[in-house]
Amino acid sequence: MRQTDLVGVHKNQDAIIDFKQTNKPKRKEWIEDYCLQLAAYAMAHNILFNTKISKGVIMMCSKDNYYQEFVIEGLEFQKHMHNFLRRVDEYYKTRSKKIG
Repeated sequence: MRQTDLVGVHKNQDAIIDFKQTNKPKRKEWIEDYCLQLAAYAMAHNILFNTKISKGVIMMCSKDNYYQEFVIEGLEFQKHMHNFLRRVDEYYKTRSKKIG
């Protein structure tokens, strides 16, 4: 079972926060799956606890102690929520074709 690392406040706004380690620094375009993961956690938290979290933060540190912080919010966060739901739809469509 997967679960979020932290639900907290980041710069005065409720956020899902995930900690990652890496061997080398990353570019934002390389962490799409992490963004989808944050969006999924936020949607689950919003449904279960009646919250309105619309921000995710990835705090990443490399093995040589280089810290990076990726903040996803607003329309960008909504895009990741929609993309996550599309992936879920694709999964069930593929699964039903294999079963049927």
